[in-house]
Amino acid sequence: MSIKRRGTAVVIALIFAILLLQMGVIYTSILRTSKTQTSRIDERSRVEFLANGLIELALLKFRFLPSDFYASYDAALSPTIPAVNRSNEYLRSFIEDPVFTIKEQVEDSLLGNVEYNAQISEMILHTVATGTRWGVQALEIRATVAFTGPDAENVTRTVTKVYRVDRSSTAPVN
Repeated sequence: MSIKRRGTAVVIALIFAILLLQMGVIYTSILRTSKTQTSRIDERSRVEFLANGLIELALLKFRFLPSDFYASYDAALSPTIPAVNRSNEYLRSFIEDPVFTIKEQVEDSLLGNVEYNAQISEMILHTVATGTRWGVQALEIRATVAFTGPDAENVTRTVTKVYRVDRSSTAPVN
């Protein structure tokens, strides 16, 4: 009787070892797939933070220097200025400020050595068609982040934020 039990104990031990081996293989494959997912999440969050930071800088510049933006925007797009005299140069210089361009090189254990190039690509002013010039407007700011992904592919992401701008005159009323 004891000889049969020894034989069944060996069989049960082998079955248990095979089950443990299968669980180990499954666990290893799960870790491999989660590493790529983790790197994508890390990449998305880094891009989002870079773009949001640049957008906040552009909004800060707009809040401190609104007349510069409005003047350059009017010079580029105002229908009251003849098309021949319109110039996009001032608006481009407002948007392409060196402060709004970031080149960041990151050494990451998941992504490797990645260089991120982020910049403000557009600032668009949306106005409501009303009889008065002053009122509620929307400022749309777009930031573009470009980098080379882990598969040596060029990746470009654009983040857009829209802000409500209440524009009022500070001129004295007679």
